[in-house]
Amino acid sequence: MVSDALICAKAAQLREDFGISPDGPIGDIRALIQKQGYLYTETRLPDGCSGESKINANGNYCITYNNTLSFGENYLRFTLAHELGHFALHYDYLQGENSHLSRVEFNSKSEIEREADRFAIHFLAPAESFIKEMQHRDYSRETISHLSNFFGISIHATIRHFMDYTDLACSLIVCNENFEIEYEHRSEKMNATYKMPFLNGKLLGSTYAYECIKNSKEVDNSELMLSDWYENFPHKIGATESVIRLAYNGKFLAMVTPNYSDLNMYLEESGY
Repeated sequence: MVSDALICAKAAQLREDFGISPDGPIGDIRALIQKQGYLYTETRLPDGCSGESKINANGNYCITYNNTLSFGENYLRFTLAHELGHFALHYDYLQGENSHLSRVEFNSKSEIEREADRFAIHFLAPAESFIKEMQHRDYSRETISHLSNFFGISIHATIRHFMDYTDLACSLIVCNENFEIEYEHRSEKMNATYKMPFLNGKLLGSTYAYECIKNSKEVDNSELMLSDWYENFPHKIGATESVIRLAYNGKFLAMVTPNYSDLNMYLEESGY
């Protein structure tokens, strides 16, 4: 297992090796990797795969993107940075296995896939510049879209990066087309505020995510009660919910933020 500190350091080192400034967005990543001597191709890969990293017989570093995917430029950029992460973090593995296929997913069960995702985030959106750009912004679809486009990283990765550094209480709930909750991720403040088990199982019909999956749509900052998601929450707290429909794997991302005045009142009454 590679620590997040080492992943950050490796991402910063690669930016330096590539002659890129230590912060700020990266331009044309295709041109960048080819300039650095990587062999880059776009071709059809097996179903469910987004990219491939390998070391060929001549010792060249090769990166391939699955050109049958139509998930947008930011997804492509993130995939290529992810493959760079395998070379930076898993060189010995690639030498032994010769090639590695990356799946069309985020928050994979594979440890090396999660590590390469973290590398891609830090390579494309270094913490200092990301924090500067996200300052004074709310946790909404509009904010996430702005940050995703500013740094050129995928929507899902942008949300997770935002939640790593925000001082807001907020949650991300990843759902699928079968109205199932795949997993929940909470910001540090949200996790401290609501210490009940993470959400799982079937999606509640009272949520906007349920409505969005049913009608294949998105919403931004729609109002509801926090108990519409967290049935056991012991206090009436208003909340907003934004829902983003991903272009792959039938995923919907629900972004939930408590009303701060209601939340602060609850925290005071609870002795936090």
